[in-house]
Amino acid sequence: MAALFRKLWDKSKDRKPVVVLEGNRKLELAGLKYYEDALRRVVMRNTEERARVHFTATVVLEWDNVHDANAIAIYGEGRMIGHLAREDAAKYRSALETLAVDSTIQATGIIYAGHHGGKTWRVSVVLPKQEEM
Repeated sequence: MAALFRKLWDKSKDRKPVVVLEGNRKLELAGLKYYEDALRRVVMRNTEERARVHFTATVVLEWDNVHDANAIAIYGEGRMIGHLAREDAAKYRSALETLAVDSTIQATGIIYAGHHGGKTWRVSVVLPKQEEM
């Protein structure tokens, strides 16, 4: 597991260390229609082309989500932009809970802006394979 993430230590005593997950499995996010304003802000801050934007995604376990007990939210630039799909959240939840106890979890996120198969947005977060965590 050590090769799949880096731990970055913040010198501030008030903050948790940051665990940056590294992998090659792209997981598409769900619920994007609810977060279009936040998606636009991340895209516009990073590029003027509105095509494909890489960003630092913060992975947040939602303990009180009434729709999905395993819900995992993804934030970009401090704003929620979507959730892992229900089936992916169920697979990753246990491993991420272990990391989240004393760390903030980050990964690479990718936003595809424009029309993709009838969708205006497509967003992925890149994680290690679940069985490698």
